[in-house]
Amino acid sequence: YGNLSSYMDSYFQFACSPQCMDGDSQWILGLCVAMNCPGTLVTSYVANKVGLKMTGVMSAILVNVSLFAAAWSMKVSVFGTTILMGVMVGLVQGITSVVVYQYVYGWAADRSSLFIATSVGASTLLSLVQNQVITFIVNPYNLKPDAIRGSRAFFSQPELLERVPAAVFSYAAITAGLQLVGYLLLARRSSALLPPLSFSNEPQEKEGEPDEVKQISLTPSQALKTPTFYAAFLFGIVTQYSLLLKANFYKQFALLFIPDDRFLTLVGTFIPVVAASSRMSVGAALSARLITIKTACILSLSVNSVLCAFWYIVPQVDAVLYMFLVLSLALVQSMFFVIAPVVTLQNFGPEHFSTIYGLLMFSFAVVGLISPAVIPRLIHFLGWFGLFASASLMCLVTLLVVVCTDFKP
Repeated sequence: YGNLSSYMDSYFQFACSPQCMDGDSQWILGLCVAMNCPGTLVTSYVANKVGLKMTGVMSAILVNVSLFAAAWSMKVSVFGTTILMGVMVGLVQGITSVVVYQYVYGWAADRSSLFIATSVGASTLLSLVQNQVITFIVNPYNLKPDAIRGSRAFFSQPELLERVPAAVFSYAAITAGLQLVGYLLLARRSSALLPPLSFSNEPQEKEGEPDEVKQISLTPSQALKTPTFYAAFLFGIVTQYSLLLKANFYKQFALLFIPDDRFLTLVGTFIPVVAASSRMSVGAALSARLITIKTACILSLSVNSVLCAFWYIVPQVDAVLYMFLVLSLALVQSMFFVIAPVVTLQNFGPEHFSTIYGLLMFSFAVVGLISPAVIPRLIHFLGWFGLFASASLMCLVTLLVVVCTDFKP
Protein backbone atom coordinates (compact mmCIF):
# COMPACT_ATOMS: atom_id res chain seq x y z
CA TYR A 1 0.00 0.00 0.00
CA GLY A 2 2.92 2.38 0.62
CA ASN A 3 3.61 2.64 -3.11
CA LEU A 4 -0.04 3.13 -4.05
CA SER A 5 -0.75 5.58 -1.23
CA SER A 6 1.66 8.21 -2.58
CA TYR A 7 -0.32 8.29 -5.83
CA MET A 8 -3.70 8.17 -4.08
CA ASP A 9 -2.82 11.06 -1.76
CA SER A 10 -1.72 13.14 -4.75
CA TYR A 11 -4.96 12.22 -6.56
CA PHE A 12 -7.05 13.33 -3.58
CA GLN A 13 -5.18 16.63 -3.41
CA PHE A 14 -5.27 17.58 -7.08
CA ALA A 15 -7.58 15.42 -9.22
CA CYS A 16 -10.71 14.13 -7.49
CA SER A 17 -14.05 15.96 -7.49
CA PRO A 18 -14.32 19.20 -5.47
CA GLN A 19 -16.48 17.45 -2.86
CA CYS A 20 -14.26 14.40 -2.46
CA MET A 21 -12.17 15.71 0.44
CA ASP A 22 -14.68 14.60 3.07
CA GLY A 23 -12.10 12.67 5.07
CA ASP A 24 -8.39 12.13 5.71
CA SER A 25 -6.62 9.44 3.68
CA GLN A 26 -4.32 8.78 6.67
CA TRP A 27 -7.20 6.77 8.12
CA ILE A 28 -7.22 4.22 5.28
CA LEU A 29 -4.23 2.24 6.50
CA GLY A 30 -4.96 3.00 10.15
CA LEU A 31 -8.47 1.57 10.01
CA CYS A 32 -7.30 -1.33 7.87
CA VAL A 33 -4.90 -2.29 10.64
CA ALA A 34 -7.44 -1.66 13.40
CA MET A 35 -10.15 -3.82 11.81
CA ASN A 36 -7.89 -6.87 11.87
CA CYS A 37 -8.89 -7.32 15.52
CA PRO A 38 -12.69 -7.55 15.09
CA GLY A 39 -12.07 -9.67 12.01
CA THR A 40 -10.21 -12.28 14.05
CA LEU A 41 -12.83 -12.20 16.79
CA VAL A 42 -15.84 -12.81 14.52
CA THR A 43 -14.20 -15.68 12.63
CA SER A 44 -15.22 -18.39 15.11
CA TYR A 45 -18.87 -17.26 15.01
CA VAL A 46 -19.00 -17.19 11.21
CA ALA A 47 -17.13 -20.49 10.85
CA ASN A 48 -19.52 -22.23 13.24
CA LYS A 49 -22.41 -21.11 11.03
CA VAL A 50 -21.09 -21.75 7.52
CA GLY A 51 -17.88 -23.77 7.93
CA LEU A 52 -14.21 -22.83 7.70
CA LYS A 53 -13.85 -23.09 3.92
CA MET A 54 -16.98 -21.07 3.19
CA THR A 55 -15.79 -18.42 5.65
CA GLY A 56 -12.65 -18.02 3.55
CA VAL A 57 -14.67 -17.85 0.33
CA MET A 58 -17.02 -15.19 1.72
CA SER A 59 -14.11 -13.08 2.95
CA ALA A 60 -12.44 -13.27 -0.49
CA ILE A 61 -15.63 -12.11 -2.21
CA LEU A 62 -16.04 -9.25 0.24
CA VAL A 63 -12.50 -7.94 -0.15
CA ASN A 64 -12.69 -8.06 -3.95
CA VAL A 65 -16.00 -6.21 -4.07
CA SER A 66 -14.53 -3.57 -1.75
CA LEU A 67 -11.37 -3.07 -3.81
CA PHE A 68 -13.19 -2.84 -7.14
CA ALA A 69 -15.66 -0.36 -5.62
CA ALA A 70 -12.76 1.72 -4.29
CA ALA A 71 -11.54 2.32 -7.86
CA TRP A 72 -14.77 4.30 -8.36
CA SER A 73 -15.24 5.78 -4.87
CA MET A 74 -11.84 7.49 -4.84
CA LYS A 75 -13.13 9.82 -7.57
CA VAL A 76 -15.91 11.15 -5.36
CA SER A 77 -15.17 10.50 -1.68
CA VAL A 78 -12.15 10.03 0.57
CA PHE A 79 -14.51 8.87 3.32
CA GLY A 80 -16.09 6.21 1.11
CA THR A 81 -12.67 4.99 0.01
CA THR A 82 -11.59 4.82 3.66
CA ILE A 83 -14.57 2.59 4.47
CA LEU A 84 -13.89 0.28 1.53
CA MET A 85 -10.08 0.03 1.66
CA GLY A 86 -9.75 0.56 5.39
CA VAL A 87 -12.68 -0.92 7.30
CA MET A 88 -13.76 -3.66 4.87
CA VAL A 89 -10.32 -4.81 3.74
CA GLY A 90 -9.00 -4.79 7.31
CA LEU A 91 -11.96 -6.83 8.56
CA VAL A 92 -11.40 -9.44 5.85
CA GLN A 93 -7.66 -9.59 6.58
CA GLY A 94 -8.41 -10.53 10.18
CA ILE A 95 -10.87 -13.25 9.14
CA THR A 96 -8.55 -14.65 6.49
CA SER A 97 -5.56 -14.86 8.83
CA VAL A 98 -7.49 -16.99 11.34
CA VAL A 99 -8.84 -19.27 8.59
CA VAL A 100 -5.32 -19.82 7.25
CA TYR A 101 -3.83 -20.47 10.70
CA GLN A 102 -6.58 -22.94 11.58
CA TYR A 103 -6.01 -24.89 8.39
CA VAL A 104 -2.25 -24.93 8.92
CA TYR A 105 -2.52 -26.08 12.52
CA GLY A 106 -5.12 -28.69 11.64
CA TRP A 107 -2.96 -30.17 8.89
CA ALA A 108 0.47 -30.04 10.60
CA ALA A 109 0.37 -29.08 14.28
CA ASP A 110 3.92 -30.28 14.94
CA ARG A 111 5.32 -28.02 12.18
CA SER A 112 2.87 -25.15 12.52
CA SER A 113 5.61 -22.54 13.02
CA LEU A 114 7.12 -23.26 9.63
CA PHE A 115 3.85 -23.49 7.71
CA ILE A 116 2.34 -20.41 9.36
CA ALA A 117 5.47 -18.52 8.30
CA THR A 118 5.08 -19.86 4.76
CA SER A 119 1.44 -18.84 4.53
CA VAL A 120 1.93 -15.30 5.83
CA GLY A 121 5.11 -14.92 3.79
CA ALA A 122 3.40 -15.92 0.56
CA SER A 123 0.77 -13.20 0.97
CA THR A 124 3.38 -10.44 1.09
CA LEU A 125 4.81 -11.59 -2.25
CA LEU A 126 1.63 -10.29 -3.87
CA SER A 127 3.08 -6.79 -3.50
CA LEU A 128 6.04 -7.85 -5.63
CA VAL A 129 3.77 -7.90 -8.68
CA GLN A 130 1.42 -5.12 -7.64
CA ASN A 131 4.09 -2.49 -7.02
CA GLN A 132 5.56 -2.83 -10.50
CA VAL A 133 2.16 -2.93 -12.19
CA ILE A 134 0.92 0.13 -10.29
CA THR A 135 3.97 2.26 -11.10
CA PHE A 136 3.99 1.08 -14.73
CA ILE A 137 0.37 2.22 -15.08
CA VAL A 138 0.56 5.49 -13.15
CA ASN A 139 4.09 6.77 -13.75
CA PRO A 140 5.72 4.94 -16.67
CA TYR A 141 7.99 7.91 -17.47
CA ASN A 142 9.30 8.33 -13.91
CA LEU A 143 7.93 11.84 -13.42
CA LYS A 144 9.20 13.59 -10.29
CA PRO A 145 6.95 15.02 -7.55
CA ASP A 146 6.44 18.69 -8.36
CA ALA A 147 4.34 20.00 -5.45
CA ILE A 148 5.27 20.50 -1.79
CA ARG A 149 2.57 20.99 0.81
CA GLY A 150 3.80 21.29 4.35
CA SER A 151 6.44 18.61 4.84
CA ARG A 152 5.19 16.28 2.10
CA ALA A 153 5.84 15.97 -1.64
CA PHE A 154 3.05 15.28 -4.15
CA PHE A 155 2.54 14.65 -7.85
CA SER A 156 0.29 17.18 -9.58
CA GLN A 157 0.80 16.22 -13.24
CA PRO A 158 -2.66 15.59 -14.79
CA GLU A 159 -1.35 12.88 -17.12
CA LEU A 160 -0.16 10.94 -14.08
CA LEU A 161 -3.14 11.51 -11.81
CA GLU A 162 -5.76 10.48 -14.36
CA ARG A 163 -4.31 6.96 -14.33
CA VAL A 164 -4.53 6.43 -10.54
CA PRO A 165 -8.09 4.93 -10.54
CA ALA A 166 -6.95 2.44 -13.20
CA ALA A 167 -4.08 1.44 -10.92
CA VAL A 168 -6.50 0.75 -8.07
CA PHE A 169 -8.64 -1.33 -10.42
CA SER A 170 -5.55 -3.32 -11.45
CA TYR A 171 -4.66 -3.78 -7.78
CA ALA A 172 -8.12 -5.30 -7.24
CA ALA A 173 -7.91 -7.47 -10.35
CA ILE A 174 -4.56 -8.99 -9.37
CA THR A 175 -5.86 -9.71 -5.88
CA ALA A 176 -9.00 -11.39 -7.25
CA GLY A 177 -7.06 -13.50 -9.73
CA LEU A 178 -4.63 -14.89 -7.18
CA GLN A 179 -7.41 -15.56 -4.67
CA LEU A 180 -9.25 -17.55 -7.33
CA VAL A 181 -6.13 -19.67 -7.89
CA GLY A 182 -5.83 -20.22 -4.15
CA TYR A 183 -9.45 -21.31 -3.84
CA LEU A 184 -9.12 -23.79 -6.71
CA LEU A 185 -6.05 -25.32 -5.10
CA LEU A 186 -7.83 -25.56 -1.75
CA ALA A 187 -10.96 -27.06 -3.30
CA ARG A 188 -8.97 -29.94 -4.75
CA ARG A 189 -8.07 -31.26 -1.30
CA SER A 190 -10.23 -34.18 -0.17
CA SER A 191 -12.55 -33.82 2.81
CA ALA A 192 -10.31 -36.22 4.70
CA LEU A 193 -7.58 -33.59 4.67
CA LEU A 194 -9.72 -30.81 6.08
CA PRO A 195 -8.39 -29.55 9.42
CA PRO A 196 -9.70 -31.58 12.35
CA LEU A 197 -9.36 -28.53 14.57
CA SER A 198 -12.79 -27.03 15.28
CA PHE A 199 -14.15 -23.88 16.85
CA SER A 200 -16.22 -25.77 19.38
CA ASN A 201 -15.63 -25.72 23.11
CA GLU A 202 -14.67 -29.39 23.11
CA PRO A 203 -10.89 -29.85 23.11
CA GLN A 204 -9.61 -31.72 20.06
CA GLU A 205 -7.04 -34.45 20.57
CA LYS A 206 -5.12 -35.93 17.68
CA GLU A 207 -3.29 -39.22 17.63
CA GLY A 208 0.44 -38.76 17.76
CA GLU A 209 0.17 -35.09 18.79
CA PRO A 210 3.05 -33.97 21.03
CA ASP A 211 2.23 -33.94 24.74
CA GLU A 212 3.05 -30.25 25.15
CA VAL A 213 0.50 -29.32 22.46
CA LYS A 214 -2.29 -31.42 24.01
CA GLN A 215 -1.74 -30.23 27.58
CA ILE A 216 -1.81 -26.48 26.97
CA SER A 217 -5.34 -25.12 26.94
CA LEU A 218 -5.84 -21.69 28.44
CA THR A 219 -9.10 -19.80 28.33
CA PRO A 220 -9.05 -16.16 27.22
CA SER A 221 -9.43 -15.00 30.85
CA GLN A 222 -6.47 -17.15 31.87
CA ALA A 223 -4.36 -15.86 28.99
CA LEU A 224 -5.09 -12.28 30.06
CA LYS A 225 -3.52 -13.02 33.44
CA THR A 226 -0.14 -14.02 31.99
CA PRO A 227 2.84 -11.65 31.55
CA THR A 228 3.53 -13.32 28.21
CA PHE A 229 0.30 -12.00 26.73
CA TYR A 230 1.07 -8.38 27.66
CA ALA A 231 4.67 -8.59 26.47
CA ALA A 232 3.45 -9.91 23.13
CA PHE A 233 0.72 -7.23 23.10
CA LEU A 234 3.28 -4.42 23.58
CA PHE A 235 5.47 -6.06 20.94
CA GLY A 236 2.52 -5.87 18.56
CA ILE A 237 1.87 -2.19 19.32
CA VAL A 238 5.42 -0.97 18.69
CA THR A 239 5.95 -3.21 15.67
CA GLN A 240 2.72 -2.08 14.06
CA TYR A 241 3.45 1.57 14.81
CA SER A 242 6.84 1.44 13.11
CA LEU A 243 5.37 -0.67 10.31
CA LEU A 244 2.66 1.94 9.71
CA LEU A 245 5.36 4.60 9.44
CA LYS A 246 7.19 2.48 6.88
CA ALA A 247 4.07 1.63 4.89
CA ASN A 248 2.79 5.21 4.82
CA PHE A 249 6.00 7.20 4.55
CA TYR A 250 8.91 5.13 3.21
CA LYS A 251 8.17 6.70 -0.18
CA GLN A 252 6.49 9.97 0.74
CA PHE A 253 9.26 10.98 3.14
CA ALA A 254 12.07 9.84 0.85
CA LEU A 255 10.69 11.84 -2.10
CA LEU A 256 11.83 14.98 -0.25
CA PHE A 257 15.46 13.89 -0.63
CA ILE A 258 15.37 11.17 -3.32
CA PRO A 259 13.03 12.47 -6.09
CA ASP A 260 13.23 9.26 -8.09
CA ASP A 261 9.85 7.53 -8.18
CA ARG A 262 11.12 4.50 -10.09
CA PHE A 263 13.92 3.84 -7.60
CA LEU A 264 11.57 4.11 -4.62
CA THR A 265 9.14 1.77 -6.35
CA LEU A 266 12.03 -0.67 -6.68
CA VAL A 267 12.57 -0.36 -2.94
CA GLY A 268 8.90 -1.12 -2.40
CA THR A 269 9.17 -4.12 -4.73
CA PHE A 270 11.96 -5.65 -2.65
CA ILE A 271 10.10 -5.10 0.64
CA PRO A 272 7.74 -8.12 0.22
CA VAL A 273 10.63 -10.32 -0.90
CA VAL A 274 12.60 -9.51 2.24
CA ALA A 275 9.50 -9.72 4.44
CA ALA A 276 8.51 -13.13 3.08
CA SER A 277 12.06 -14.46 3.42
CA SER A 278 12.20 -13.16 6.98
CA ARG A 279 8.91 -14.80 7.96
CA MET A 280 9.81 -18.16 6.48
CA SER A 281 13.31 -18.11 7.97
CA VAL A 282 12.03 -17.21 11.42
CA GLY A 283 9.27 -19.81 11.16
CA ALA A 284 11.76 -22.49 10.16
CA ALA A 285 14.11 -21.50 12.99
CA LEU A 286 11.30 -21.61 15.55
CA SER A 287 10.07 -24.94 14.21
CA ALA A 288 13.57 -26.44 14.42
CA ARG A 289 14.04 -24.86 17.87
CA LEU A 290 17.15 -23.00 16.70
CA ILE A 291 15.85 -19.86 18.39
CA THR A 292 13.24 -19.21 21.03
CA ILE A 293 10.27 -16.87 20.81
CA LYS A 294 11.92 -14.54 23.31
CA THR A 295 15.16 -14.39 21.31
CA ALA A 296 13.21 -13.58 18.14
CA CYS A 297 11.36 -10.76 19.94
CA ILE A 298 14.59 -9.29 21.31
CA LEU A 299 16.26 -9.40 17.89
CA SER A 300 13.30 -7.73 16.19
CA LEU A 301 12.89 -4.95 18.76
CA SER A 302 16.57 -4.08 19.14
CA VAL A 303 17.25 -3.80 15.40
CA ASN A 304 13.97 -1.94 14.82
CA SER A 305 14.91 0.61 17.47
CA VAL A 306 18.35 1.29 15.98
CA LEU A 307 17.03 1.59 12.41
CA CYS A 308 14.24 4.02 13.39
CA ALA A 309 16.82 6.19 15.20
CA PHE A 310 18.73 6.69 11.92
CA TRP A 311 15.69 6.84 9.61
CA TYR A 312 15.69 10.64 9.22
CA ILE A 313 19.38 10.92 8.39
CA VAL A 314 19.95 8.04 5.97
CA PRO A 315 18.03 9.27 2.85
CA GLN A 316 19.99 12.51 3.03
CA VAL A 317 23.24 10.54 2.85
CA ASP A 318 22.73 7.95 0.11
CA ALA A 319 19.81 6.38 -1.79
CA VAL A 320 21.23 2.85 -1.72
CA LEU A 321 21.84 3.12 2.02
CA TYR A 322 18.20 4.17 2.41
CA MET A 323 17.13 1.07 0.51
CA PHE A 324 19.15 -1.04 2.94
CA LEU A 325 17.49 0.68 5.91
CA VAL A 326 13.94 0.20 4.60
CA LEU A 327 14.54 -3.44 3.70
CA SER A 328 16.11 -4.08 7.10
CA LEU A 329 13.02 -2.59 8.72
CA ALA A 330 10.85 -4.92 6.65
CA LEU A 331 12.98 -7.87 7.74
CA VAL A 332 12.65 -7.32 11.49
CA GLN A 333 9.07 -5.99 11.49
CA SER A 334 7.80 -9.05 9.61
CA MET A 335 8.93 -11.32 12.42
CA PHE A 336 5.91 -10.34 14.50
CA PHE A 337 3.49 -11.92 12.03
CA VAL A 338 5.08 -15.31 12.70
CA ILE A 339 5.71 -14.81 16.40
CA ALA A 340 2.13 -13.73 17.23
CA PRO A 341 0.26 -16.86 16.04
CA VAL A 342 3.06 -19.15 17.22
CA VAL A 343 3.12 -17.70 20.74
CA THR A 344 -0.69 -17.95 20.84
CA LEU A 345 -0.65 -21.63 19.89
CA GLN A 346 2.33 -22.66 21.97
CA ASN A 347 1.64 -20.64 25.12
CA PHE A 348 -2.16 -20.66 25.23
CA GLY A 349 -3.19 -23.68 23.11
CA PRO A 350 -5.34 -24.09 19.99
CA GLU A 351 -8.75 -24.51 21.64
CA HIS A 352 -9.43 -20.78 22.01
CA PHE A 353 -7.02 -19.64 19.32
CA SER A 354 -9.45 -17.37 17.48
CA THR A 355 -10.41 -15.41 20.61
CA ILE A 356 -6.95 -15.15 22.18
CA TYR A 357 -5.28 -14.29 18.89
CA GLY A 358 -7.99 -11.68 18.34
CA LEU A 359 -7.26 -10.16 21.74
CA LEU A 360 -3.57 -10.08 20.90
CA MET A 361 -4.35 -8.40 17.59
CA PHE A 362 -6.21 -5.70 19.53
CA SER A 363 -2.75 -4.15 19.67
CA PHE A 364 -3.23 -3.43 15.96
CA ALA A 365 -6.58 -1.78 16.70
CA VAL A 366 -4.96 0.50 19.27
CA VAL A 367 -2.32 1.64 16.80
CA GLY A 368 -4.70 1.82 13.86
CA LEU A 369 -7.20 4.04 15.67
CA ILE A 370 -4.72 6.34 17.41
CA SER A 371 -1.92 6.80 14.86
CA PRO A 372 -3.92 8.66 12.15
CA ALA A 373 -4.75 11.32 14.73
CA VAL A 374 -1.34 11.40 16.42
CA ILE A 375 1.12 11.08 13.51
CA PRO A 376 0.17 14.35 11.70
CA ARG A 377 0.58 16.23 14.99
CA LEU A 378 3.95 14.63 15.66
CA ILE A 379 5.11 15.68 12.19
CA HIS A 380 3.79 19.20 12.74
CA PHE A 381 5.35 19.78 16.17
CA LEU A 382 8.43 17.51 16.11
CA GLY A 383 9.12 17.05 12.40
CA TRP A 384 10.13 13.86 10.65
CA PHE A 385 13.03 13.29 13.03
CA GLY A 386 10.76 13.37 16.07
CA LEU A 387 8.29 11.02 14.40
CA PHE A 388 10.91 8.36 13.71
CA ALA A 389 12.56 8.89 17.10
CA SER A 390 9.23 8.15 18.81
CA ALA A 391 9.17 4.71 17.17
CA SER A 392 12.75 4.05 18.23
CA LEU A 393 12.00 4.96 21.84
CA MET A 394 8.86 2.80 21.95
CA CYS A 395 10.82 -0.20 20.68
CA LEU A 396 13.49 0.36 23.33
CA VAL A 397 10.96 0.45 26.19
CA THR A 398 9.20 -2.69 24.92
CA LEU A 399 12.57 -4.42 24.57
CA LEU A 400 13.14 -3.98 28.30
CA VAL A 401 9.71 -5.49 29.03
CA VAL A 402 10.39 -8.50 26.80
CA VAL A 403 13.79 -9.13 28.38
CA CYS A 404 12.10 -9.36 31.79
CA THR A 405 9.33 -11.72 30.59
CA ASP A 406 9.42 -15.52 30.53
CA PHE A 407 7.96 -16.83 27.25
CA LYS A 408 8.08 -20.51 28.18
CA PRO A 409 4.64 -22.23 28.06
